[in-house]
Amino acid sequence: MWHIDTNVLILLLALITIFGFFLGQAMDGVLGDEGFGSNGNMGIIIAGFFAGLFLTKYLGFNMSDFRLTIAGGLLGSFIFLVSLVLTKNVMHRLGY
Repeated sequence: MWHIDTNVLILLLALITIFGFFLGQAMDGVLGDEGFGSNGNMGIIIAGFFAGLFLTKYLGFNMSDFRLTIAGGLLGSFIFLVSLVLTKNVMHRLGY
């Protein structure tokens, strides 16, 4: 994967978690009852961010360009959150 040392990896994981917490809180305020709560939104955003990173790497994009890497992660996190919110809304309308 990437050739980074342990300290940088721990720093990146902490930053992703912190930003995921703030975005989860913001999405809880925006979505309200349609969302998954602040902690649920945070978990979905963090999982989607890592899924977006792995998909960006799988598609062959250059991961040394951090702008592209961050854009891929954010795009993955919001696509994952929107798809789960839409699925929840459709299931709610169908009576489940």
